Amino acid sequence: MDADAPLFLMYTSGTTGKPKGCQHRTGGYLAYVTGTSRYYQDIHASDVYWCMADIGWITGHSYIVYGPMSLAATSVLYEGVPQFPDAGRPGALRSVSTLIFFTLRDRHSDASKGRGDEPQKYNYISNT
Repeated sequence: MDADAPLFLMYTSGTTGKPKGCQHRTGGYLAYVTGTSRYYQDIHASDVYWCMADIGWITGHSYIVYGPMSLAATSVLYEGVPQFPDAGRPGALRSVSTLIFFTLRDRHSDASKGRGDEPQKYNYISNT
């Protein structure tokens, strides 16, 4: 496959309200997410990995799908809001498995707002 072969198209309206598209190509994009998944997040083929980001955003599909998949790791897909049935859902998922857990600060903050002490009941720190 050619390095310039299209991998996916991403559209956003951003702040202008007018759709804008960007074509990501296989070589550069896939090399980048593979490298950051391996050397920054330290993901290995034997890992079970969960990224809490929204899959519709670039971080989401980069580190839910393409990064772990390119390293032959197992990726956990979670459908729905992370606060259901309570704000401790991410911690509950994290505590019952050997997941490598990755999130974004704003996503964790959004999940914690108005939820009292529920998120603090769980250990969000990796087992490593």
